[in-house]
Amino acid sequence: MPTKAKNGKALLIVESPSKVKTISGYLGNEFLVDSSMGHIRDLPQPSELPENLKKGPVGKFAVNIDDDFDPYY
Repeated sequence: MPTKAKNGKALLIVESPSKVKTISGYLGNEFLVDSSMGHIRDLPQPSELPENLKKGPVGKFAVNIDDDFDPYY
């Protein structure tokens, strides 16, 4: 099972905002489906993060899973 946020939901990021509603309907309430409105590949690799962020909730994915899945660019 994917890592979950404090709200108990796993995040699924899709590139297109128009796909969010359709995919949410298939997955149900266990997932938060949101769009990146861009390319996820633009997120930094963990090795590129500042040292103070590497061990926190941002360190694994460059997304803060404890703060509404806030991306770090």
